[in-house]
Amino acid sequence: MNRIERALELLNEGHNCAEAIAGVFADAVGLSEEFCIRAATGFGAGMARTGHVCGLASGAILVLNLGIDRRRLDHVEGKEYVYSYVERLVSAVRTSHGSILCPEILGADLTDPADLQRILDERLFETRCHTAAERIVELVEALLDENPAADPTRT
Repeated sequence: MNRIERALELLNEGHNCAEAIAGVFADAVGLSEEFCIRAATGFGAGMARTGHVCGLASGAILVLNLGIDRRRLDHVEGKEYVYSYVERLVSAVRTSHGSILCPEILGADLTDPADLQRILDERLFETRCHTAAERIVELVEALLDENPAADPTRT
């Protein structure tokens, strides 16, 4: 099973968007799937259904934080190095989905009870979020592949 298939499986099992993205990259960052899922929980559904950054993007940023090797750089350089990858991810998500905010990608506001019912009735999680998950998995894979020093067995 590839990462896209596993991410969709995690979503279908009831994991939130951030958990699904973080979980499928556990091997790439040298951690367990369970740990990555737990570390990402609060980022799901636009930061715990508060209408902020998309959980898929937040989960992807968590993966980049853990997966980009910056050991040979000092603190400031390392931070800037990771930021450069995150900036590229954010730009690509905005280009693909028009925004990085959950309500704008989803097309509905999770904080509004009427919108939440519409999300469920129209199966927006299964349509918009699953499509976005596929794209974000591809983006993270590409960004991690560009980081030749990344090594999941590192300490």
